[in-house]
Amino acid sequence: MRDSNWLCLDCSKDTFDEYYGVQNYLWRRVVDRSQRHGMLCLLCLERRLGRYGPMNLDDYGLIDELTPDALCQIDAALKSLATAKPKKVAAIIGRVMAYSPARVPGLPDYFYLERMRLLVESGVLRLVGDIEDPMRGEVFFP
Repeated sequence: MRDSNWLCLDCSKDTFDEYYGVQNYLWRRVVDRSQRHGMLCLLCLERRLGRYGPMNLDDYGLIDELTPDALCQIDAALKSLATAKPKKVAAIIGRVMAYSPARVPGLPDYFYLERMRLLVESGVLRLVGDIEDPMRGEVFFP
């Protein structure tokens, strides 16, 4: 049995194998001074920060400023990296975010993933993997 200091302050989950770090100002914001000796699992840290799972597209103000032309350019950049042979979704998104002229600085990978999901749902691309977790899948042209 591990020392109780490894148990999450909120849910009592054993956090021994769930090591992460946050900036001091952030930790002080979510953990009362009397509890700072303890641990929080990642889910409880997110809850204390007011984040209940992945951010929604509405959470990013930058997305509201995208024009239809910018969206078409992003979609074209995503499609340009797809081939008839399946390629990893994460790799395509990473390349678009790093090197594409269509990339939008500050736009999260989650947004590009949603664009990829729309391309799959519309039949432009096919997905090998789970549509609920496309980042782990591969896409190709049908």
